[in-house]
Formats: sequence, structure tokens, C-alpha cells
Amino acid sequence: MHTTEKQVLRLGIAGHALVHLFEGVTPPLIPLLAREFNTSYLALGAVVTLFGYLFGFGSIPAGYLTDRVGPRRLISIYLVGAGVVSLLFPLARSLLMYAFFTALIGLFASSYHAAGNTLISRTVSEKGKAFGIHGIAGSIGTALVPALAAGLAALGGWRAPHLVFGVLSIGLGVLSLRVPEAPAAIAPQTPAPTSTTSATSTSSAASAASATAATSATPAAGPKARRPLGPVPARYLVAFWLGTGLFGLAMRGVLTFLPAYLGESFALFGEGNGIDIVTLGGVSATVVLLSGAVGQYLGGIAADKYSGETLYVLILLMSSLLLPFMALSSGFALVAIGIVFALFGFAVQPVQNFLLVRYVHPESHGKMFGIHFFLVFGVGSAGAVVSGYLADVFGLASVFLGMGLFSTVATLCILYLHLSVRAGLPASPVTPTEVS
Repeated sequence: MHTTEKQVLRLGIAGHALVHLFEGVTPPLIPLLAREFNTSYLALGAVVTLFGYLFGFGSIPAGYLTDRVGPRRLISIYLVGAGVVSLLFPLARSLLMYAFFTALIGLFASSYHAAGNTLISRTVSEKGKAFGIHGIAGSIGTALVPALAAGLAALGGWRAPHLVFGVLSIGLGVLSLRVPEAPAAIAPQTPAPTSTTSATSTSSAASAASATAATSATPAAGPKARRPLGPVPARYLVAFWLGTGLFGLAMRGVLTFLPAYLGESFALFGEGNGIDIVTLGGVSATVVLLSGAVGQYLGGIAADKYSGETLYVLILLMSSLLLPFMALSSGFALVAIGIVFALFGFAVQPVQNFLLVRYVHPESHGKMFGIHFFLVFGVGSAGAVVSGYLADVFGLASVFLGMGLFSTVATLCILYLHLSVRAGLPASPVTPTEVS
């Protein structure tokens, strides 16, 4: 990688990790917040859903702004804005005020995924590897936030994690101003725009690394994994995004109540050794979720070598099978099964990104990533309130059974997509010369 690529990837690593610190700071604090504001799991799940809805909904305008303003500028705005709002949490004296500040952070942070992934897709040549590394950073943020939030709360109360993450965000926002803005529309290593004719397919081995961007490909790269699909039929994108949204819902439900479920599980079976339930749940959730970083890396590497649709189906299938076992387990057995679940559950993200850049033209990456992350985080955020209802009425274990059902339906959607591609997905009727 050249200097600019390294700068972009470093910003992506830090920005992605931090955005998931913001996203995940509330779930480990749920037992404390329930006592502080005298409220229910359902109400706290609604707070997480509100964050997630704005986090996802904001991805749509962020996608359009990314294509017009530039992805790096949007990342800088997110970092400074979310950081400033985080410093206001000492003023939160009610659940409503807490929810308001949380929602504002979700709105600022909503620009990151569209902007960050577009910045990488336009700047970095080894896209599959870069998406994998970028995904690892997000997984590490998701994994560390339960232990970090619980530990900071143990030292300084539930407001402390928000303050610390806010200071980090502002500092990174200032440093981000040193990173160059991405080139417009098409990544530098792409040999030609998607509208070109046979010259694109004859641009030699230099175009092989850009196959993941769906702008050009050679037959040697493998027709099953590399054929540029262009603007695919609407029903296939519907299947892709429906599966993505449903699995996002399942993951949000799991991640929202995983720390509380783990803490309760250890406490009920006397395996906590006197550690308070918040710290116990946070630390054990971090142990579980760290395997997600490995899953992100493996998913990114596999996406460069194998059929993305096949990988997507297998990952969702394994995740769906593991969730009921989590509902029926406790203590260290629960942790072990959770580690395997996180390995698969987070491997899906680089595969999703890889497929999306194959399905759409480069000039639309910002908009499409905006829609994609609205479904993952916005629509998916409903998993938090659904899980809150299940936890209040049936107990925390029911969350994992319910989310397993959503994951199973998501698997069926992606299986339809997989079978359609295997049957021979047609090339774009507008630019048939793209298919070699």
C-alpha cells in the first residue's frame, strides 16, 4: 500500500472501532441504567433502538453526501460532533435526556459506514483485504466496549464511559483533517469507468485487484466469484437487503442483551466469584466478541477467494443454528458457544461489503452503502426493542431464541440470492460489455 492508502486505512481502523464504542456503550450499562432511571428492559431496548434507527436512517443522506461532499470530510464531522455530544452526558438526569443525547450521537455516527467504506473502495487497491482489516477494527470496538464501559462505570459511574469516548472522538477528529480526501467516483487503480467498452477487459493484470469493485474482471479470476454483475435485477437486491436487514435485527437483539445475559448466567450459577453483575457481564461479553475480529479477517480473506453468495449463506446458516444453543446454555458453556457465534456473525460484514461493491457501479457506492447500513443499523435496531419485550415477558434466554428465528428467515433470503446467481444472474442490460 502507498502512503495515502495507509493513511486511509489507519483512519478507517480508528474511526470504525470508535463508532462501535458509541454504538455499544449502552448495553453493558443496562443494569445500572435500569436502577438509575427506575425503568424496564423494554424502555432501555427502545433507547438502543432509537440510537440504531438514527444511526441507520442517517446513512441514507450520508450516502448521498459522501458522493458529493467527500467521505473523509463526513468522517471528520462525525468524530467531532459525536465527541462533543458525549461530553454532555453529565447533564442527563432522566431517561428521556439520556435517550436524546444517545440519539444525537447516533445521528452524527450514522455518516461513518457509508463514508468509511466509500473512502476505502475509492482509495485502497486491495479491497477485500482492506474491508477485512476495517471490519476487524469494528469488531474489536464491538468486543472491547462491554469491558471498557463496565470497567469505566465501576470507576466513575455510568457517565464515565461516555466522557472518555467523547474525548477520544474529538482527538481523532482533529487528526483526521490530515488525511487526504478521496478521489471522486472511481478509485485510482480502476483502469476505466464502467461505461467503457472492450478496452476495459483488455487492461491486463492490473485490473485484477479491482475486481471487487465490480468495475472490471478477467475470466481467469473465476466467473462465479468475479463476474461483474452491474445493476442487478431489483428482486435480487431486495433479497440481498431483506436478508441483510433481518440478520442486522438479529445481531442487534443479541448484542443488546448479551452482557446482561452473561452476567445473570454466571451470577445464577455461582460462578462469578463475587464480581458485580455489570463487570462480570461486560468482561465475559468482551471475551465472546473478540472472536468477531478473527471472523472479520477470515471473512475478508475468503471473500477474495470464494463465491460471496455461498459464503453469505453458510455464515448465516451457522449463526442461526448456534443461537438456540446459546439460549439453552449458561456459564462457561454459554461463553464457548458465544465465541463460535461471534466468529460467524461478524464474518458476514466484509462479505456483505464485497458483494455490494460487485452489485453496483462505483459512482453509486456512497448511496448504496447508505441504504445498506440503514437496513443493517436502522431497520436492524428494532431487534433491541423486540428483545427488550422478550426479556421482560419471557426472560433473557428468550432473546436468543427469538433472534434465531429472524436469522433463519435471513438465511432463506440469501439462499434465494445464492441459487439465483448459480442459475445465471444476467448481466446489466445497459452495459453488456462489462461482462467478459
